Amino acid sequence: MPGGALFLARAGDALLRFGLFFATAKILDPPAFSLYALVTAALATCQWLLALGAPRLTLYFHARGERGALFAWLYLLAAGGSGLVLLAVAMLPPLRARLFPALPDGLVLLGMAPLPFLLLGDSLSAALVAGRRARAYGATLWLRNVGSALVLATGLLVADRLSWVLWGRLGVSAAVALVLVFAVRATPDWRGVAGFAPAAFRYGGPTALSSGAVALHRRADVLLLSAYGRTAEIGAYSLAQAIAETFWLATDSLENALFVDVARQDAARARSEARRAFGAYLWLGFAGLAVGIAGGELLIRTFFGRYPGAGPILPWLIAATVAWGVARPFYSYLSGQGFVKSALLCNAIGLAVNLTCCGLWIPGQGALGAARACLVSYGTQSVLFWAMYRRAPRPGADAAPIAEPTSPA
Repeated sequence: MPGGALFLARAGDALLRFGLFFATAKILDPPAFSLYALVTAALATCQWLLALGAPRLTLYFHARGERGALFAWLYLLAAGGSGLVLLAVAMLPPLRARLFPALPDGLVLLGMAPLPFLLLGDSLSAALVAGRRARAYGATLWLRNVGSALVLATGLLVADRLSWVLWGRLGVSAAVALVLVFAVRATPDWRGVAGFAPAAFRYGGPTALSSGAVALHRRADVLLLSAYGRTAEIGAYSLAQAIAETFWLATDSLENALFVDVARQDAARARSEARRAFGAYLWLGFAGLAVGIAGGELLIRTFFGRYPGAGPILPWLIAATVAWGVARPFYSYLSGQGFVKSALLCNAIGLAVNLTCCGLWIPGQGALGAARACLVSYGTQSVLFWAMYRRAPRPGADAAPIAEPTSPA
């Protein structure tokens, strides 16, 4: 899939999701929106943790011609991981009370129910990207957003809007996953999965740990705000966070396309392409910083006066997302060329810095402390990725890439 087509598909999706999120903030009152943002953060964290690197693994192996055994592996990951989490949430009331003290048990279970469909959908979407099927990929994005818009529109007619939105998300996630199964022709080869598993573990193991660190880094701040008794601030924080992370929707889209190309190229060409991409990302980052702060502040003041706390924390979060977004070409190079342990180390250190700073600053500063922790941690992580790219063995060096996987195909 050409990078431009992927970018346009994801850019359109970004605009729609941007509008849908803020429509949700308008439809729900601030206390309900804070609860919605909390359970959404928990769902997203589990989604990234339990994926075990499946979207990246799908891009890697699908680009190398693997099909049936890969699909069987993805089905097993989606069913196994989500089953364990949903069972734990259902059977352990103390766990629910600890993580979601302000959220009724029924809403916790309902909020986590889309997990298996999201896990499978993310992986199969990556197969469309790897197969360069831009139209099919874009159609699934439109399906998800149109379905979500219908849920919000009909939510205006019901009394319990929070429950309606959560039920709607479950239905839309299931429908999109089913469509993707047919679009990708994801027929599993159960007999081949045993032979595929060793290669999947070699590449997917460090990738899964790296993805887990990324997942916790992205949403640990929201969960810690709840744990430290700052649930009331989550709505404003998530609003500012959504504005800031629209920058990632652009950089992630470009990076997915870059990864497919880098994974197919030799080391010299991959390194050169990553270096050129970084220059473009840097200029994109300067533009994102300026437009994001000015436009985001205007948006909050004009449409979201019910969330006055969002304005002061927005510049910190936009700076944090730009700091990490511009370093994505280095992540693409390291993971695409097999240096997955190096990528894992960078992500793990970034997570450790984030958790440390959140623990120090949230009790006294609340949401502002969480935003500052994001800037420090993402800035640190980006510098580390640049350093790992610089020290990676250059073409012709004696050293081999770390944890270089081999396809069983």
